[in-house]
Parts: sequence; C-alpha cells; structure tokens
Amino acid sequence: MDYMKYKLIKESIRFIELCQMHVLEDGMEIKLYNMMANIKINFLKDMMKSEETNFFLKSRFFNKINNILRIDSLIHSCYCSKKANV
Repeated sequence: MDYMKYKLIKESIRFIELCQMHVLEDGMEIKLYNMMANIKINFLKDMMKSEETNFFLKSRFFNKINNILRIDSLIHSCYCSKKANV
C-alpha cells in the first residue's frame, strides 16, 4: 500500500511540475493549469495530512510539495496582477 501511495504522490508531483514549467514559459494558459493541477494539488495536501505519521513519505516529498505550493502561489499572484492591469 505504501508503494502505491509513493507512486501516486511521485507521479502527481511530476505532473504538477510539468504544468508549472509550461505556465511559467507561457506555453499554457492559467485556466488550463487550474483545471489540470488544482485537483492534484488538493490530492497532495490531503495525502500529506492523512499521512502525518508516515515519516518516509513526509520526509521524501515535503520539500517538493512545499516548492510546488510556493510556485503555485507565484503563478496565481502573477495572474491576478496581470488581470488587474488589463
């Protein structure tokens, strides 16, 4: 079971990182990014909450998930500032 959780988290992280890379390089619109990545970001948040006692998963992915959340916040703040300037 831990192996499946590990694979799901790992693939979700990779998918979100790819989406973020495309958004930051202007290859993907924010609306599409939101549709594709928000579900996976919420999944990661929920998984980390439910797996607080699983130190292997937490230590393995904690930094990556924090980085994803930081970049997600940056993307949304840039989008909001662009929207305000229009």
